[in-house]
Amino acid sequence: MQTNPYQQFFLAFRIWIFAVLFNTLLGTLFLGFTMGGGMIGLLLFYGTFYGLIVSLPALVLLFILINRCLARKLKAIIIFRIVLPAAAICAVIAWLLYMKFFKSFDEENIFFLLIAIVSGVTAASTQYQSFLRLANYTEPFEEIQL
Repeated sequence: MQTNPYQQFFLAFRIWIFAVLFNTLLGTLFLGFTMGGGMIGLLLFYGTFYGLIVSLPALVLLFILINRCLARKLKAIIIFRIVLPAAAICAVIAWLLYMKFFKSFDEENIFFLLIAIVSGVTAASTQYQSFLRLANYTEPFEEIQL
């Protein structure tokens, strides 16, 4: 189970960047339907830019979490079960930072919270095989004894 911190950081980075890009895409689609399609390029640019800024703490938290789990020599499925809800919590924190940054807490922004949570969970879910490789655990998902 010995992995170097660069592999751990790269896994956290892949989760983070996928979540930011997926969040930007879903948020742009949502805004594109509600505002019209004339500003899609601008929405994609600013969504990605501000998404990267406000979710940077999530990258750090995910890296520390993955690092500590591997230091404790946890199995890949356990690490996955820890990181998955942590990704959702990081998405909520990033959404709160985003709303605080723009000072716009209203009912319509709840949709963006849901989009952020879906993006974070989806991003973490796509990296299950990476958790297996990182923890050097190769048994199939169904055969794991807990």
